[in-house]
Amino acid sequence: MAFRHVGGLVLVFGLATNSLLAQESPFGRPDSKGPTDWTESPIKPEISGFVRLAQGRGIPGRVLVRLETQTGTLLQQSWTGESGQFSFPQIACGNYVLAVDAPGFRPVRVPVEHSYIPLGTVFLKLVRADAASAGTQAATAPALEAQIPKQARKEYEKGLEALTRKKAQQSIGHFRRAIEIYPEYDAAYLNLAWAYLQQRAYPETQQVLEQILRRNDKIAGAHLLLGIVQKQQNRLPEAVQHFEHTLSLEEASWKTHLELGGVLLRLGRRDLAYAHMLRAHQLNAAQPATHLQLYNTLILRGDYSAALAELEEFLRLFPDHPLIARVRQQRDTLQAKLQRAEVK
Repeated sequence: MAFRHVGGLVLVFGLATNSLLAQESPFGRPDSKGPTDWTESPIKPEISGFVRLAQGRGIPGRVLVRLETQTGTLLQQSWTGESGQFSFPQIACGNYVLAVDAPGFRPVRVPVEHSYIPLGTVFLKLVRADAASAGTQAATAPALEAQIPKQARKEYEKGLEALTRKKAQQSIGHFRRAIEIYPEYDAAYLNLAWAYLQQRAYPETQQVLEQILRRNDKIAGAHLLLGIVQKQQNRLPEAVQHFEHTLSLEEASWKTHLELGGVLLRLGRRDLAYAHMLRAHQLNAAQPATHLQLYNTLILRGDYSAALAELEEFLRLFPDHPLIARVRQQRDTLQAKLQRAEVK
């Protein structure tokens, strides 16, 4: 199969195409009037994780996971995927409970303190009902810290509320007051860094993140944000280092795989980028960006049939997405060129 060269650049979602080598492609030059990055957006607050069996490895098949308020009110529910993964995207900041009532297993209730910063993947471990002991329900998400002073937590929650209302400057004051009251408040540090990042205050963001990492180098969310800071300043090798460090602490972070894959594409390391894009897709197929970025990678690798399949999946899963018309147009263009290539 061969494609005629249509233009000097590849039309893809979310990439600075002028930094890539020109290649044969079914697409022409991007519309100069459109956005330069079709997938760039703030990290949407989501609650995600995996359901696992407590005894040994494996997953219990498809399980219904519920997202509830602290008083037990049902907010959302979702069936786990093939790997036991679940995701509740775009959830407002606050305190929630993840609940599972699977036949043959003990009920699971895990409290989650949710903010903009991905502090860790939640693992819901199922214990069989006939087990000799109930076991301990474990989760990698940070447990609520009882030692945090009430006033510090109050300031922290005000900061989250201000972030939700897109008042980053106001949130900075609340997070700083929370840290003054309780200097070991990791979540406050991370959200303070996120607030600075929203204002593109990169030196301040980096300073806060380095401050928390000097005390605890094992916080995956801090390394992830540092990688984003370096990426935004076009320090791509440094960004790669921080994203790789994040994955060494938390391999199941779809956001980190997606970010790392995007940076590797910009560095021309397409095969390695593909591995990370594919992993992000496997971990969170409910996120539109994982489909668009995987599509980008497939186009750049010349795997046009797989790229077409990815666009078809996007159209099926996200019919109301703001980019649906643009995706449909690209699907039709690619499909037509594939058909003409087959005729030749």
